[in-house]
Amino acid sequence: MAHSRIFLRSSAALLAVMFFVAPKVQATTLLIEAEQLEMPGCWEQVMLRGDDVRKFILAGSHSRGAPAAGAIELPKAGKWRLWVRSKDFPADRPGIRQFSVRLGEARSQKTFGKHGQADFDGWSWEDGGTFELKAGPTLIVIGEESTFAARCDALLLDERYQRRAQGI
Repeated sequence: MAHSRIFLRSSAALLAVMFFVAPKVQATTLLIEAEQLEMPGCWEQVMLRGDDVRKFILAGSHSRGAPAAGAIELPKAGKWRLWVRSKDFPADRPGIRQFSVRLGEARSQKTFGKHGQADFDGWSWEDGGTFELKAGPTLIVIGEESTFAARCDALLLDERYQRRAQGI
C-alpha cells in the first residue's frame, strides 16, 4: 500500500513537471543565397565547378550601377545579427573588391570583402552587426556601394546575435 502511494506521488510529480515546464523556444536563422535575389542589378551570377559547385554574385564592370536586391519574410520582429559571406584575395591586392549591404532602411556600418582571410579559397563570414528589424517583408540590397569584382555568396540573419557564423 505504501509503495502504491509513493508511485502515485512520483507519477503526479512527473506529470506536473512534463505539463508545466515551458517549452524551449527555437531561435530562427535565415540563410539567403545571394544569387537567388530577385533582382541581380548589374551583378553577374557566377557558378564555379570544382570539387564542389559554388554559386555567387560578382560585381561586374558596371559595379557602380544597379545593386542586387530582393525581399525576404522575417518571421518575427527583434534583434538580428547579419553575417555576410564574401571573398577576398589576400595574395592579390587584398581588400579592393568590396561592397555594402542594406537591410530595409538600415545599412551595415561594415564594408564587406576586405577580411584578408585565405582559408576556404578566400571565402569568409564577416560580421555585419546587429539590426532591430520588424516582422514581415524586408528588403535586402547588396552593392549600393561596391567596387569592380566584389563577390558575395550568402547572407545569414540570426536571432542568436551573439553566435558566430563559421565554415563554408
